[in-house]
Amino acid sequence: MNAEHTSKKKRTWPLIGTLLLIIAAFFVGRLTVRHDTPDHDHDEHEDASARAEVWTCSMHPQVRQPEPGSCPICGMDLIPVEDDDDEFLDDDDVVRLRVSPRAAALMEIQTWPAERRPVEVELRSFGRIDYDESRLVDVVARSPGYIERLHANFTLQRVEAGDLLAEIYSPDVVAAMRELLVAQPRGGETLEAARARLVRMGVSPKQIEEVLETGEVPRTYRVYSPVDGVVKRVGEREGQWLGEGGRIVQLADLSTVWVQLEAYETDLAFVSMGRPVHFTAQAYPGETFEGEVVYVDPALNPRTRTVRFRAEVPNPDGRLKPGLFVRGTLYASAMALAPHGGDEHSDHDHDGEHEAHDEEPMVIPASAPLITGRRALVYVKVPDADQPAFEPRQVVLGPRAGDHYVIREGLEEGDLVVVHGQFKIDSELQIRGRPSMMAPEGEAVEEEEVTGDRWSVFEEAAVSDTVVSVIEEVISDYLDLQTALSGDDAEESVVVATRLGERDIPEDDDTAPQVMDALRNAVAGAKDLASSADLELMREAFLPLSNDAISLAPLLPEADNLFVMHCPMAFDFEGADWLQEGEEVRNPYFGETMYRCGDVRRRVSSGEGRGEGGS
Repeated sequence: MNAEHTSKKKRTWPLIGTLLLIIAAFFVGRLTVRHDTPDHDHDEHEDASARAEVWTCSMHPQVRQPEPGSCPICGMDLIPVEDDDDEFLDDDDVVRLRVSPRAAALMEIQTWPAERRPVEVELRSFGRIDYDESRLVDVVARSPGYIERLHANFTLQRVEAGDLLAEIYSPDVVAAMRELLVAQPRGGETLEAARARLVRMGVSPKQIEEVLETGEVPRTYRVYSPVDGVVKRVGEREGQWLGEGGRIVQLADLSTVWVQLEAYETDLAFVSMGRPVHFTAQAYPGETFEGEVVYVDPALNPRTRTVRFRAEVPNPDGRLKPGLFVRGTLYASAMALAPHGGDEHSDHDHDGEHEAHDEEPMVIPASAPLITGRRALVYVKVPDADQPAFEPRQVVLGPRAGDHYVIREGLEEGDLVVVHGQFKIDSELQIRGRPSMMAPEGEAVEEEEVTGDRWSVFEEAAVSDTVVSVIEEVISDYLDLQTALSGDDAEESVVVATRLGERDIPEDDDTAPQVMDALRNAVAGAKDLASSADLELMREAFLPLSNDAISLAPLLPEADNLFVMHCPMAFDFEGADWLQEGEEVRNPYFGETMYRCGDVRRRVSSGEGRGEGGS
């Protein structure tokens, strides 16, 4: 046993020695590599490793976490913070962000080429059904007399052509009927003259023939309906005297009706005679009706900044009733709004291709631009870069055309614009303090305060104490509505909007007209919102109401707890503001879906917008 054990030890020691030599050589080699490598390379490697472990939110770049997960504010997936070495400046000092292909995939960046193509602008408008005024018929007395019997005696009574409307006693008609009987034996021109006289006095040919057949003069003459329709207005009642030309009833032919709609002044280029209009009515869910624009008002309403236009719609079955609220959609070509579409001096003579370009607008998907209200920004992929790189471009937007925006300036055909992931690119630039959507000069985005002389559209507006109390009521209702919408409570939203829509706005000569207009607009907007039980439509109507509330808020004597909030993702990334109490985000445009999505734009400052009219 001892000899065998000794033999094993002799074989084991050489192996252990060899292993120790290998380990020693490894460490010596490591030390040699570290020694030969410059210290700053080692430090940069460690910094890059540290940065690779930082994750942030594309909507809230102030969020920094050491591992992937969800944003604690809005719930969006976090993205990695890229190495600062990815960012560089080109010769024109244009900020660009360069990312690795893996980072681009993680950021889910998608691009789309700017292109010239015909597109349609979709204009949406609220309106109502109205009578076709060209089809209103006044039935009048052609001879003075008393109404002995009125058969069409209430409004909206349906009548058909030939129905008896009234029986009238007229001494002049009675005398003319006697002359008819005297002329009957003579015949010829004498009889025809007597017959024609009675027709001019309003007696029907049918009753004239009855007089000739019976030889008797009736006490009254009968008035019949000339059209199918409804009674729109009753003139006089039974027993009353009618002079010549006095109205008996007014009839409305409903075989055709008008749809009265309004267009904002920015959309007037698309509203023209003969253009088709599609609309829906809550009374008939799921159905779409069609008409044609037949008139556009020549004047702009200075209060609402809109122009009214109307469409003529066939109504053979009478289902479209005057007074019904409708939502209209008008489709118009945006070709006339190409950057040089209407320019007489454009290069039409150069070649056919250039001429075609002048006729078709440059468009990009509507999801591409980042819009702050004052400017629009897109991110464009840098061509021929060794790895994905993106640069910001400020663009001038034309109208929105469905899922596209018309581009007036800022892009060339074929430019690859980012349509998904641009918020992540923008947030990355914000994190690094570089120029971005919210910080054009690269400065930090700070909370700004609403003051009457800077943010309120009512600079130094005179406001009476009476109107201030009304503003307090309106803002109070608005805040209740904002709370209901953020909680997805459609029923409560209708209740609050109805209450706001019933607020009485007094006439007040001491208050600036623009303040009174904003109050009236807010009440009218609340009525529109209350007319729908659909949360999506409510939120569309909530946007203009919010703009009015934000303008009015600085006029309040106590508003220090009010904040102007902003959601950049609302309405397909167009963005939207709202007013709320407190700084904790409660998003009314998404509700529980993204309850905490948004940021504080500004704090409202009390009473700084009041002019000398306030007391």
